[in-house]
Amino acid sequence: MFTSHITPEANLWLTLLLIVWAALLFGGFIFGKPNTEGTRRMPTWTRLASSFTLVVAAWGWYFIAWNYHPAGGYLILINTSHLVTFGFYIAIGMTLGFIGDIFMARKNVMGGIGAFAIGHIAYITAFVRFAYETLAFAHISGLSSIVAAWVIWLIIGVIAWYITVYRTKPHTPLHWAALAYCLLLS
Repeated sequence: MFTSHITPEANLWLTLLLIVWAALLFGGFIFGKPNTEGTRRMPTWTRLASSFTLVVAAWGWYFIAWNYHPAGGYLILINTSHLVTFGFYIAIGMTLGFIGDIFMARKNVMGGIGAFAIGHIAYITAFVRFAYETLAFAHISGLSSIVAAWVIWLIIGVIAWYITVYRTKPHTPLHWAALAYCLLLS
C-alpha cells in the first residue's frame, strides 16, 4: 500500500497500523458519546491510542527508511537521504503531538499547546528541508520561492486570526497567544 521500495512485511506492518489508527479514530467518533460539555465525542483512551498508533507508525517508517539506505543510521548526521531526514522530523512531530494529547487529556492546556507547537516546528522543519533539498537536487534556486510562500501564508494566517479570534470580545492574553500559534502554523 505504501511503496514498492520496502519489503512486503514492512508494507504490511504500516498498513496494519493505518487500519488500527482509523478504527480507533473513526470508531471513537461513531461509538463515542458526547461529554458533559458537549466538546468531545471520542473517549480519552481512543484519542490517546489513536495518537500513539501514529507515533508507532511514524517511527516505524523512519526505521524502515533508515534500514533500507546504504549509509544506515548516519543519515541524520550527514543528511544523504531526503526520505530518512523527513521521516525523522515527522516522527519527532508525531511524538510531541502525542505528548500534547496526554497534556490535553489531563486538562493541561498550556502544556498541550507547548508540545503541539514544538511538534509543529518539527513538521515545518521536515517540509522546508524537504522542499529546499528537492529544489536543490533539481538545480533550482528555490529560496526566494520558499520565502515568498511563507510570507503569503503569514498574511493569510493573520487575516484568519483576525476574523476568527480578534473580532471576539473581550481580548485576553490567550487571544495574542492564538496569534503567535497561528503564525507558527502559517
